[in-house]
Amino acid sequence: MPPKPTDSCPWAFVWRGISPEICANRWGLVVVQSCIGRRRTRVAWEIETMIKSIMHHANRSYLLVVITLLLTAGPVLADGMIVPIRPDLPVQGSWAVKYHHVDIRVRNQVAKVSIEQEFVNTGTGMIEVEYLFPVPPHAAIDSMTLMVNGKEFAAKLLKADEARQIYEDIVRSKKDPALLEYAGFGLYRTRAFPLEPGTPAKVLVTYQVVCNKNGSLVEVWYPLNTEKFSAKPVEDVHVRVDVESASDITSVYSPSHEIKVDRHGARKFVATYKAENITPTTDLQVYYALSDADVGATLLTYESAPDTDGYFLLLVSPNPGLAKAKVVPKDIVLVLDRSGSMSGEKIEQARQAAKFVLERLNKGDRFNVIVYNDGVEVMFESLQSAEGPAVQEAIARLEQVSATGGTNIHEALQKAMGAFPPVEAKFEVARIVPDNPKYVLFLTDGLPTVGNTDEKTIIADATKCNPGGARLFAFGVGYDVNVRLLDRLVEDNG
Repeated sequence: MPPKPTDSCPWAFVWRGISPEICANRWGLVVVQSCIGRRRTRVAWEIETMIKSIMHHANRSYLLVVITLLLTAGPVLADGMIVPIRPDLPVQGSWAVKYHHVDIRVRNQVAKVSIEQEFVNTGTGMIEVEYLFPVPPHAAIDSMTLMVNGKEFAAKLLKADEARQIYEDIVRSKKDPALLEYAGFGLYRTRAFPLEPGTPAKVLVTYQVVCNKNGSLVEVWYPLNTEKFSAKPVEDVHVRVDVESASDITSVYSPSHEIKVDRHGARKFVATYKAENITPTTDLQVYYALSDADVGATLLTYESAPDTDGYFLLLVSPNPGLAKAKVVPKDIVLVLDRSGSMSGEKIEQARQAAKFVLERLNKGDRFNVIVYNDGVEVMFESLQSAEGPAVQEAIARLEQVSATGGTNIHEALQKAMGAFPPVEAKFEVARIVPDNPKYVLFLTDGLPTVGNTDEKTIIADATKCNPGGARLFAFGVGYDVNVRLLDRLVEDNG
């Protein structure tokens, strides 16, 4: 069992051993976020041990581990802002960003960044402003165009020492230290231009930058936090990160934002972040790991000061380009609750989930289906091949299932666990190949009403009836799930 969380060492420990994706012979995902108060040497030893264990069992494992912790910022990509000329007008409060669209195209670690923003004067009178674009170290600006009412305004590129003086002058005149965070950056600066109330000013910027790489882990970083100067929330934020590499891409992860990741083969992905009516305060980070091995592992460590506790980040993931022939066949028993408490939307969701799993079984997989209410019905006498007609027969029979009667969880679990007995066991639905991973997928709201309803007995008997070592995964359906019972069942049979 994992350690319990404490105030000094908070853990967010989430286990997902199997899911519909795994039933499709893809890889599961476990995310572990922690702040560990131990020396780097101890952490490194533990991680090395973990990696060796994962690699040793890689041919049978359906587990991904992603351990993410706070890391220091690498070189960042910059974003622009409007600064009023009048000393009495602060940087924030006189203007707002209507939309912010970013397209980042990374090819072999080189990112080409295209930005489109629209600013608007939120006041009642015209203000004279200039547009500042902090240029990160090592970035090469291809072009910068500022359009106001169809008119283009030229910009001048200033080196870091010149830019520092401008940042300090603005801070001094406006008594606003916000721009000091850009000291050390270069600067693209336009000449002053008028911004009428309600009149949009569109900014188009493109530049290239080399992404930071540490070992096999590449970091794409785009700061959205300059939008905190906007007087109103940004109506539309859209960032698209298109990555293609000469090596296989294993892990893709963002510790900062919820992103949608679409994979296009083993060496390309598109990550997208979208939001509306927000004030971004956090920079966007996307990490991706490169590896041509079957299982890729990337480790980063950080120590804020000598002889102090540090932080680490570990990404362990299978290669998405692995041939399907390397996937181990599995045996699955689907258990579907059809009691009266599952009526309406619940039973429909459960049917669709079961159908999703059945349709994504692979060659070599075997399965059976159990449905239950007051009684328990085993659909087939033995485990069926996923390559035969049994899959479509099971789906057709599930379509006819309706929700009525009580909930006999105790007997349903005994029948499900009994599908994987040793050869000498008394109850035997089918013999299994000993090396096949064995899974019971239990879809229910977890509210026993018929038969033995004592939760302690249900839990104890389920474990006793599991001599084959099947792993149980419970999927709670609806909003009134008996989480206590389902969690214990999974813990004792995982």
